Amino acid sequence: MTVHKKLNGISLCQLVSSQHLPEAVLDCNQVAARLGKSPKTIRNWLRQQVECPKSFKDKNQWYVYLSDLNKWEEEQI
Repeated sequence: MTVHKKLNGISLCQLVSSQHLPEAVLDCNQVAARLGKSPKTIRNWLRQQVECPKSFKDKNQWYVYLSDLNKWEEEQI
């Protein structure tokens, strides 16, 4: 049995979920269009994890957080 702690009448899970904001992500096709490269090139680049923004794979698709891509683009200038 799971015990849920209450803080001012709100469970910790509810408190965390109410303060969590999802972050925008781009898939390979969107990153490719933005950088003027092919999606295959972007997939290979993200797979290597060398000098690229932080990325993750979900359901056989690579994604990049928009904020990480923006930071990476600024560093490349």
